[in-house]
Order: sequence, then structure tokens, then C-alpha cells
Amino acid sequence: MASFLTRASSFDGSFEVVDFPDPCDNHSPIRRLVSGDIPNSRTAPLSKADFKRFFDEDGRLVDDHKLRKAVFKGGVQADARPEVWRFLFRLYPFTSTKRERELLQAESYLKYQALKQRWKDELKHCNDSDIDELLCSRYAKHVQLNECKELSECNSPVSVLERTSEGKMQITCMKIQAQVYAGRQEFDLEELKTSIRVIDKDVPRTDKELQYFRGDDNPNMLLLRDALITFAAFHPKVGYAQGMNDILSRLLLVLDSEVDSYWCFTRFIEEIQIEFIAEGMIKKLVLLKQLLKKLHPGLLDHITLCGVDDLAFCHRWLILGFKREFPYQEGLMLFEILSSHHMELNSLEAETQRRMQRRKHFELEGFYMGLEWLIVIYLWQVDWCALMMNLQN
Repeated sequence: MASFLTRASSFDGSFEVVDFPDPCDNHSPIRRLVSGDIPNSRTAPLSKADFKRFFDEDGRLVDDHKLRKAVFKGGVQADARPEVWRFLFRLYPFTSTKRERELLQAESYLKYQALKQRWKDELKHCNDSDIDELLCSRYAKHVQLNECKELSECNSPVSVLERTSEGKMQITCMKIQAQVYAGRQEFDLEELKTSIRVIDKDVPRTDKELQYFRGDDNPNMLLLRDALITFAAFHPKVGYAQGMNDILSRLLLVLDSEVDSYWCFTRFIEEIQIEFIAEGMIKKLVLLKQLLKKLHPGLLDHITLCGVDDLAFCHRWLILGFKREFPYQEGLMLFEILSSHHMELNSLEAETQRRMQRRKHFELEGFYMGLEWLIVIYLWQVDWCALMMNLQN
């Protein structure tokens, strides 16, 4: 084993720490290609009071770029996170008013209930011997349905609108639209049954160290299960893949809403779904290898020496946003920073940064290797966020 291999590390005890030159050293390739142009400008996490200042008198979020930048540079305070994430993960359009969001919540609620009811009705018509378990897993049978917040009409956004005659008419129309919407969705019953069997293995072991999911009769497990099955049912090309439970559980814990978590999760997965299939995973690892070769060739040489230069061990880090490599709260902050998409969006600041990268590289090397192209495709996930956290520390 190389002399610079020092000790076991990480929260699950399965990693090794390799001592390489300090990345902040002026001769480090990471410092030379990235850090030299980026000062340590981390800010305090976004508070509720600061978040409220983003809205105009009608409740519109007037500057989404500024919000993304604030999240990217400092993360979000825990008490502000539920509302910020509803915008960050596209449950709410940035330009929506407060009234429009109330209608959108009711519409989302009814669509989700229609989708969930459809897959349950489809399963009821099956003749499989394990149909009862597919409909209600063994770990969910002890959960009282009235314990689940989303199943209580008094807590639904529909009940708020139904207090007026105009609202009742709107809800009637929404229910019809929701039924039509659910009926038009693509559906593969056999694929769904396969997905449910995998989901029922994964859900009972998801985040059991957290109070929110602890205990065999925890109703939040049923919410997680139903949302995962609903997604798998109506996204047959992607279905369910291991790791999705870890992503959705984060959303469910923060938003504390089955419906809102489902729609945020759906929009998030629709953006990255290729990463859950072999083609997407291989492409991302190839990009990672190219970045590592440029930014830290010494580390890549060591990894190659160990015979793991395909970097398959990194896939979990990337797909889950380092969820298991950091304490839970720090992992949430990393997740929202990665999901802010601040740096890779078409902003003047990002374009300026890329020009500075090109100029710096040209001055040092005499030619341009397209490094910023790789970073943009890779969504800046590894280098920027890891670097920011290192600089902060």
C-alpha cells in the first residue's frame, strides 16, 4: 500500500484517506485551474426573513437567479427550507402569485390522489397470489390510515377552497381534470409489480436512524412507499431504481407532505433520469474521470493503481448528492446547493466565470482544453461544492 495511505475514514468506515498535496497550495492543479479565480465568498444560510424579501406584493418571487445564488452560496436555514424547496424543486413556478399557488396545491393534490387510486384499482383486478401484499405491504398493515396526514381531508388544500361556493365549483372541475389526467398516463402493470417488490425491500431500511422514519408502525413509511409506487407506475421507462428512496425520503422529511414531495421528486428525477440507467451512469463517470485527470492526476494515478479507475464506487456519491458521506443536516445543505443549478444556468455571472477559466488556462498552458465544458455538463457537482465546503472549513 502506498506510503501516503493513512487511515480509515467516513461515516460508514469503508473509505480510506489518501494524503496528497494541499489543494490550496499554489502549485496544486485544483488551485491553479479552479480556486485561483474564485474567492471564498460563502454566506450565511438563507433565513425565513431573507426569503420573504424575494416576493412582491402579489406573492411573486421576482428574482429566481438571486435566490439560486443565495442557496448556492450559503444553503438554507432549516425552518425556511420547506418553502424554499417548493420553489427550488419546481413545485411552484417562480412567477406564481400566492392565490395561484393555492389553486396549484389543490390541483396537485387531486392529480396525485387520482394517480394513486388508479394503480391501486389496476392491482385489485390482478389474480396474483400476493396481490394483498402488493396493495399493502406487511410493514404498512399496522399503520392506521387516519394517522397519515395526506389521507385526512381536513388537512388537504382542497378543504380550504371548498369553504366558498366558487371554490367548490373549481374543485369539481379539478376532480374531473385529475381523473382524465390519471387515465391518460402510460402504465405497465407487470413492470409495476416488479417495482413494488423492490420498493418493499428498500422502504423499511430507509433512514431508520431518523426519528421521522423510525419504528415499524411509522405512518411516514407508508407515505414514502405510496409516493415511490406512484412514480414507478406512471414512469415505466424509468420505473423504480435503488437510490430513489433516499432522494424522496429527504424531500418527505423536509416538506412533510406526501403530495408535495411526490411532485418535487418527479420533477427532480425527470431531469436526471438518465443517471439511473447504465448509459447515463457510464457517461457521468467518464466525465468525472476526465475532470479528475485534469484537476488531480496524482489521485487518478493512485485509483488506477488500486484497479478501480472505472470510478463505479463514486456513482452512489453522485446520484445521492453525498447523502451517506456527510452528517444528515450537512447532506441536506449539499443537496440544495447542488440542486440550485446556480452556476450552470445561463447567467452573466456563470458566463463571466467561464471566460475567466478560459483566459487563466490559456495563460498557463498556451491552449484551451475545454475544461469548463466538462464542468457545465457535470453540473459543477463535485468540484465547486466540495471546494466551497473545504474553503469554508
